[in-house]
Amino acid sequence: MNHYSRNSQAVLDTLHPDLKVLMRAVLQIHDHSLTQGHRTEAEHNALLEKSPPVTTVPYSGTMHRFKPSLAVDAIPYIPGRDPWSHEQILYFIGVVVGVADMLLQRGEMAHRIRVGADWDSDNDISKLDTTFFDGPHIELVGAEAEARDQSK
Repeated sequence: MNHYSRNSQAVLDTLHPDLKVLMRAVLQIHDHSLTQGHRTEAEHNALLEKSPPVTTVPYSGTMHRFKPSLAVDAIPYIPGRDPWSHEQILYFIGVVVGVADMLLQRGEMAHRIRVGADWDSDNDISKLDTTFFDGPHIELVGAEAEARDQSK
């Protein structure tokens, strides 16, 4: 049975409950690592400054800024394969999207997700359809307003 490493568990601990439910369910089907959950402004700005940039969104717009985090970055774990390859990430994100849809229908999650491989959620993952591919990125849709209300 798949299980999270200490690092992945630490990331999981920073996530919104819906993302925790989702990623634990995905782990039963497909092994993966969680690479980012909540991030500080300094951590985010360092990603903006990388070349090529890892993100294009300012800190004020990222879903990673919330506590608990409304976004997670995850990569597949497949022995002998490059987890950062475009194809492996797309395969894995397809599993994530399918599991999220199932959990939403069952009422086990309250929010839909949006993924960085398909920002407009039109199920077109061609390179022509997205201006910035962030395949490992998974975020909750509609949770931002709730998080802002709770922080008041």
